[in-house]
Amino acid sequence: MKKSQQAVSIAAAITTLLGAVSHANATGYIDDEAGFGFELLLGATVGQQQSQFDTDDDNATTADLNNSGNKSSGVGPAVLGELNYTFANRKTQIFLGQQDENIVRGQDQIELGITQMVGEYSELELAYFPRIPGFSETWQDPYLTGSARQKTDADSSGFRMAWRYIFDTPVTLRYGFAKADIENERSGVAFGLDAAEQQLMQRDGSYHRLAAEVMVYDEGGLMITPQLTYTKADTDGDAMAFDSYGVGLEATYSFAERHFTSLFMNYDKRDYKGRNPIFSQTQDDDDVGINAIYGYMRPFDFDNSSLYVMASYEKGSSNISFYESKSLGMLVGIAYEF
Repeated sequence: MKKSQQAVSIAAAITTLLGAVSHANATGYIDDEAGFGFELLLGATVGQQQSQFDTDDDNATTADLNNSGNKSSGVGPAVLGELNYTFANRKTQIFLGQQDENIVRGQDQIELGITQMVGEYSELELAYFPRIPGFSETWQDPYLTGSARQKTDADSSGFRMAWRYIFDTPVTLRYGFAKADIENERSGVAFGLDAAEQQLMQRDGSYHRLAAEVMVYDEGGLMITPQLTYTKADTDGDAMAFDSYGVGLEATYSFAERHFTSLFMNYDKRDYKGRNPIFSQTQDDDDVGINAIYGYMRPFDFDNSSLYVMASYEKGSSNISFYESKSLGMLVGIAYEF
């Protein structure tokens, strides 16, 4: 089987969930000990997805624009790592690696950042993620029919900020910015759009994301955290620009000392700015997602290790069938902290 396109998004989701659990357990210090630390997760993913923007070879050719693409499936490795250094006061840490925030959907970026404790629980964090050529791909012209579409790099760079547990309250605010660049953007060329219409389909641009969350329950190992998100895509083409409004709910439960579970559900609605010249209407999308995870600490009594199993499901609905999508995946991995 070919490498699954789900590997990156599943790995990003599991990092998000684990990051939320670790920060919720903070008690005045970023880490138990000062000095260098290294965290590594090794695992495998299996998944299936259906999307016109899936760059799997099985999806290179589409017969028409009235479907959501061919299904693809596969397995692949999952490797996550982070190197960090905690200063002597244990309230300041710098890190390099993969963290729990995602700016561009479905991407897990390598980041350089700093975290500073500003209270017993409150943390300020700033991170930068650079442009990495070849990290993500898309089609040069997704609207080509009857012939194989050509891939191109879809690079992004940006930064994010987070203020967790503001003034030692249950409230957390996050902001992220990303600049996206499609190396060979040819959307609509094969459809015969003129220059003005091709401009409407340009995907390069800037993305802003603001999120607010509140831990509303924290008793007996159970934590419940609802969240609200707003995303603004300011792309070069008005047909690709959108405002997105989302709600989410995360519940984590730790029990019997070594076990924990987490369930995250979210819904997002995207309202696009301009009329799409290919489909003669303005795009309107709804996305739902569910991520569930089970973790077991110290399997076989191995210190500093954890076993994780996660399943994810995402479905994108649209008033234009071409933009509909669906994905299902699973990850199994072992994490070790050095």
